[in-house]
Amino acid sequence: MKKKTFLFMSICCLVLVLPIFVHADSIKDVEDMMKELDSLKVEIEKAEAAKTVLDEEGKRLAGTGELLKGAIANYKGEMESLKDERIKYNYEVATHNARCTSDPNYSCNAQAAVLNERKRRGEERQKTLELKHSMLDERVKDLSQATLEWAEKNKANNATISDLYAKQEQLIQKIKSHMASPWFLLDLKIRSDVSKECREMKNLEDAHRCLQRVWDGAR
Repeated sequence: MKKKTFLFMSICCLVLVLPIFVHADSIKDVEDMMKELDSLKVEIEKAEAAKTVLDEEGKRLAGTGELLKGAIANYKGEMESLKDERIKYNYEVATHNARCTSDPNYSCNAQAAVLNERKRRGEERQKTLELKHSMLDERVKDLSQATLEWAEKNKANNATISDLYAKQEQLIQKIKSHMASPWFLLDLKIRSDVSKECREMKNLEDAHRCLQRVWDGAR
């Protein structure tokens, strides 16, 4: 009879205590997840800060692109002007040559000097525009490379941000689900009871009992 009573009491104690041992770390699990959530928040803030920098870089590159478009348009205008000047110059040279052979009163040598000076200035202008073309071409290549690198970084950072927010949402839902479980509420009740007993302890024996209860509830 005693053996049966002892067995019955043991089973009852096991049934009552087992959930506490199994789920006593419910609050700690939530605390761990909250710490993980805090770490994710820090990573998100870093990624968002990087996004701000990348956005500013994107604006700078776009601004540089607009300035470059203006410089290219200006270069094309100068080339058209040089082309018109060359056509005009060739016409005047032909007229000059014709007058040199047909008009004895025409100051051929003096006008030739003027035309030669115009030719020299035209050649210098041509060289300047060729140099400008080379510089613009280099700047276009540099801007294209910088834009490509920026696009890759921006794409990678946006993917990181999306991934971090997805992880954050999953973790939040996991925390909510965990906190809604009956075992979490049971753990809270156990700790609340422990806290109440600790507040009401009157002697050394109560203090030892409180410490033991805290330890059992915290495992």
